[in-house]
Order: sequence, then C-alpha cells, then structure tokens
Amino acid sequence: MMFITRASVLLLLAFPSVISEVVDFSKCSEFFFTGKPPEILVENNQCKTICQKYDGRYRFATLYDTTNRIPVFSAYKVTVDKEIDRPENTWMNEPQLEVSSDEMGMPYQNQATDEDFFDNNLNVNRGHLFPSCHSGDEVIAGSTFTYTNIVPQKISFNSGSWNRMEVETIKLMSVHCRDKKDNKFWPMC
Repeated sequence: MMFITRASVLLLLAFPSVISEVVDFSKCSEFFFTGKPPEILVENNQCKTICQKYDGRYRFATLYDTTNRIPVFSAYKVTVDKEIDRPENTWMNEPQLEVSSDEMGMPYQNQATDEDFFDNNLNVNRGHLFPSCHSGDEVIAGSTFTYTNIVPQKISFNSGSWNRMEVETIKLMSVHCRDKKDNKFWPMC
C-alpha cells in the first residue's frame, strides 16, 4: 500500500466522479483574490490545475500533484452565513486525471483512493482542504467530497485542532469580512 507522505500547503471505480475540468485556472479565476491565481512553479508537469465543477457550476479550484497523489491547495469563496449539516456524500474521483489504458494496474495512478487513508497502523483519515463547513449550501458542501480536495490527516488532528481552526475561521470572517456599510463581504475573504 502506498501512503502519501508529502504535506499539503494551507476510488475506486464504483465511486461516482465529480464533473470538473482539468483546465487553466483562468476558467475559475473567481476563486482567487483579485481574480489572479498564484504564479506556480511546477516541474515535469506533475501538477494539474482543476476547476472543480459540480451540479453545473464551478465550485472551487485545486492544484493537484499527480506524482504524489495529493492536492497542493484548494481555492474557494467562503459563502457560509449559516451552519449547514455535513452531507452524507460518497467520495468522488476526477476521471480527467487518469490516462485510459488496457493494461492492468491500480484503478487510479494519479490520485488517491480509500486505501491511502485507512491504515490502522497510521491512524489517518481524509482531511478537507476546502472544508464542507465553509460552504454556503448543501450543493457546494457536496462538491468538496472529492479525492482531489483531501489530504491524509491524523484522526486526532482532523477531528481536533484542524476542526477547531475551520470553525474559528468562519467566526472570524463573519466579524471581519464586511464592506463599508457593514454588510458581509465574502468575495474578498
């Protein structure tokens, strides 16, 4: 079993696929501050830019490292102004990252699978980079359940300090991300 060891910054075939596009970030520039994605230095074309499309609309952007099978970052708009329940979604894969082949091998060579996250000896599970709790509604929350948006995290960290950070971030944004008329101003946050 291969475990992903690379840290992140900031499917089996039976599982459904997210309908996204492995395209230049210009297609989903709305998720970056001032509409400009960061300048990215990538060697050997190992990272792919993904505009995550779900239910007919772009929901967030991801830079995904296909060599290490892990997202480098996910960029999104925080649109939540109310608490929503965590969806009971099935984890999705990104079919455009895979090269179709008639040869036998792993179901997915360029992205993680459940096996990368569930090893009792490692005590890790799936940790969102774009947390579902930062979504404005159930559809956006559902779009975050893709293997291109998660990293292996120690279970105690994911349910402990990482979870607290996700919740505190929302609280801070609800207080400090406002326009001059004191209206919530999420697009800038």
